[in-house]
Amino acid sequence: MRWCAPLSDGQHPRGFKRPWGRSAAHALAAMKPPAFGLGAFVLYTAFSPALATPHSAMAHEHAGAHASSAKAPPPKRRSLRERLQQAEHDLHHAQNDHDAQRAWNHAEQLRQRTLSPGVQLMVKDSLEQAQKGEVNRAEHQLSAALTVQPDNAFLRRQRAAIRLLGNDPTGAVQDIGISLNEDPRDPTAWMMLAEAQEKLHHSDLALHAFEEAISCTPYLPDKDKRLAHYKQRALGRED
Repeated sequence: MRWCAPLSDGQHPRGFKRPWGRSAAHALAAMKPPAFGLGAFVLYTAFSPALATPHSAMAHEHAGAHASSAKAPPPKRRSLRERLQQAEHDLHHAQNDHDAQRAWNHAEQLRQRTLSPGVQLMVKDSLEQAQKGEVNRAEHQLSAALTVQPDNAFLRRQRAAIRLLGNDPTGAVQDIGISLNEDPRDPTAWMMLAEAQEKLHHSDLALHAFEEAISCTPYLPDKDKRLAHYKQRALGRED
């Protein structure tokens, strides 16, 4: 199966702050932290865990050795992948615009945290180059980053966005395919795939990709308008 991302900006559901529903070009032009569009490169700062309040010396002496041994073990911290899966589950089952936006933002934060510190700097540099119109240099920087983290889904999605900007939908499809193998519930990647497949005149695959994006969240920006567009292209002619 060939891997089957978004149209130009339109109206979005009332109360829903557009998350990642823009085209790659618009995304790179309009990024402002903490929200950004397709091909987003803004890196969130991870918050340090809250510091526990230390016990007083008197309380410690009173507790004794046997009390410390009776303490319940701390809850096991979920892995980054498990937390991302939970955020994607929350997005899929969101009951309103606010919950969908919050879950989508949270999932994006978690995806970005999969990048190593050095790769984060390379990604930031590639964004600066893309904003200057140096798309080839931006892609080269991301390609270098992928030698460090070749299987990182978020990083693959980033280069796909740059490749779309550079009019390379075939390369974008290749990157998004790898990204979706690692993170199949990423609605942004599916929307980008729909855009890339449409550029390749694969209207049936573009429709399939957008339908997959809808399955990830019931509150996809411009869902009805975009779905009608892809259906018209897929059913109106054979590619």
